[in-house]
Amino acid sequence: MARKPRAGQEREFKRWLDRITATAAAMPGHLGSDLQAPGPEHPDEWTIVYQFESQSLLDDWIDSPVRAALLAEGAELTEGESRVQHLAMGVGENPVTAVASFEVKQGRWAEFEEGYDRILQSISRFDGFLSAQLFPPVDDVQDETVIVFSFRSRDQLDAWLTSDERREQLELLDDLVEGDRHVNVVGGFGGWFNLGQRQVKTWKQAAVVLLALYPMVLVINELLGWLLPADFPYLLSVLLGNIIGVGVLSWVLMPRLTSILHNWLRR
Repeated sequence: MARKPRAGQEREFKRWLDRITATAAAMPGHLGSDLQAPGPEHPDEWTIVYQFESQSLLDDWIDSPVRAALLAEGAELTEGESRVQHLAMGVGENPVTAVASFEVKQGRWAEFEEGYDRILQSISRFDGFLSAQLFPPVDDVQDETVIVFSFRSRDQLDAWLTSDERREQLELLDDLVEGDRHVNVVGGFGGWFNLGQRQVKTWKQAAVVLLALYPMVLVINELLGWLLPADFPYLLSVLLGNIIGVGVLSWVLMPRLTSILHNWLRR
């Protein structure tokens, strides 16, 4: 959700947004809120990216009386209406997401939409496809058209990216697009470091994983050495240690560390 502050009210506007994000964090199903200051992608606008476990829980927050009261309090601090975009991901999935951006030639948008519909029909037939969403240009904010699409795995995403079918569909759009096309894949440890539209720097991801991994491996090795008999097969002990380690990292250590270090990770 993007909002523009009224001239001269920027400081009070920022404090008001901080109150909104703090209140959202206490709502059921809240996964994270990322408050983004104005920048090249959205000049003059402050953006809040909310993440909830489901659409219904997000709707509970959006329609809540406490949020309505906060919006009423800040009505004098904002300029114009808010701008809202939704992006839904498959429940329980840890998808791989690609972001494509390009400029559609002036006056050719209707033709482009027809081409986008053909691409949707094509991509939906590929194994592992989860979702796709089109974000049109926004006046005075973003000149490029953006498509976000997700697959269950990187191999399945690559199968689409390298397919003849995709190449043929893009060739049909060549006359409608000007300039270069850009495609970025959200990789790394994406399931652990999810800050909405903001990507965590790779070295920070690696540092946090190492912080969790090193002491965990020491503890698990000591524990298994104490519990398992001396003649227990080495390869099985390594496998057992890895199974325990992945579980502890995914459901215990990483959620807590990323929550504690949230402010540092988003900088």
